[in-house]
Amino acid sequence: MVSITEETTQKFLGDWFEENKYGVKFEVKLFNFFVDIVAIKNNQISTIEVKEDFYQFKDGIAQCLKYSKYSNKVFLAFPELLYEDFKNKYNIKELPFGLILVDEKGFVKIIKESNNFNIDKKTKNYVKTQFKKAKRVIKKPIKTEIKFLNTPEMRRLIRKTTVESLWIYVLTVLIEKPYHVYGLKKKLEELFKFSVGLMVLYKVIYLLERHKYIEKTNIRHKSGGPERKYYKLTDKGEKLLLEGRDVLEDIVRRLLGSLN
Repeated sequence: MVSITEETTQKFLGDWFEENKYGVKFEVKLFNFFVDIVAIKNNQISTIEVKEDFYQFKDGIAQCLKYSKYSNKVFLAFPELLYEDFKNKYNIKELPFGLILVDEKGFVKIIKESNNFNIDKKTKNYVKTQFKKAKRVIKKPIKTEIKFLNTPEMRRLIRKTTVESLWIYVLTVLIEKPYHVYGLKKKLEELFKFSVGLMVLYKVIYLLERHKYIEKTNIRHKSGGPERKYYKLTDKGEKLLLEGRDVLEDIVRRLLGSLN
């Protein structure tokens, strides 16, 4: 199982389409906007919009409706862990485009096929031209004022000790009090000063809950409204956190001791 980010999600989707004999390009300019993925097969154009945040769904739906003017098929793709939230808010049967899920192992599932839209020949030719020109966009590393931190070695070290070890940061926040996913994301970024993708966070939460380090609890907000799912630390999770801290402290002591 790999760490899933927005970029790796696009890779999983791209690989899936390529395995199914599609030509695939990422970040293709389609008139005045960019499409995350364009896949072409048998002269049919499919556009795929990728979202990793529940609050991005509204924009994702609006984008998919725009793409229907320039595509034969349109899909909205997002992590499987968000599917229940999506179903609770939107009527899937009424959506004119398709839905694709990526699960925690990176497997792709089409759960709703797209309608077939009829686009004109001029638009098809334009899209194909842009498709040929398109290159995959690689996200730039986080900017830093300290130049030596912006080396491949330091970027790798920072990622390994932050995003790729996110579980210990999650447990550190939850030892204080239970948090809803979005509140947890905000608190992590506020305390530890690095960006956390919701897709990655959902995956870590899924694994921590699966191994009983955290558990769900329903809490009603003081202002009223429906109960929401919060996550709290279990005794097993607290033990894991303390053991993890001990390991990190020992590593730091060894590193600092070797410099004395």
